[in-house]
Amino acid sequence: MILPLLLVVIPSTLLGHKLSRLNIYTIKLARRGINVLPVEEAEFLIGITVSDVMTRNYPTVSTEMKIPELINKINKTGHHGLPVIDRDGRLYGMVTLSDIESRITSDAKHLTAADIATTKLITAYPDQSLSELIDHLRMGTGEIPRIPVVSRKDPTKLVGMLRRQDIIKGYAKTLATIHGTDDEDIGY
Repeated sequence: MILPLLLVVIPSTLLGHKLSRLNIYTIKLARRGINVLPVEEAEFLIGITVSDVMTRNYPTVSTEMKIPELINKINKTGHHGLPVIDRDGRLYGMVTLSDIESRITSDAKHLTAADIATTKLITAYPDQSLSELIDHLRMGTGEIPRIPVVSRKDPTKLVGMLRRQDIIKGYAKTLATIHGTDDEDIGY
């Protein structure tokens, strides 16, 4: 009895999966307009550009700012890294808490943001898709918690900052749109 049953059930199950990816549990949801089929991560992020989720008017520091002032600014803003802007308003680099910690010595109060800033930066463009940016970042090593967003026409002009939480919010917003819910329903 089991062998004939297996000979019928297995081919019918395989044929059912070929004809429809929905099952008896997901058909009701699909009829209500809820997309239950898995969507690849890249597909979520293709439609989102960096400018859709970046933080505008991010605080900056000048190249001449001394370390004690820099520490105060970081404490006031609550950000662990800030872009460094030169006298002409161009992006010079980034300075982080770890940059400061690595240079704390007795003569540190004479150092400026320019002295300790990281100047070789990975940047993003406002019109760049998050999918493209994430693919580019995967090729590199290490984790980048914040990325300066610069103008494509002038890579020294800072237009915003892209942080990890900005990407997560964009992802959640797209998920909410696909599933027909509000961002609050997802918890973001």
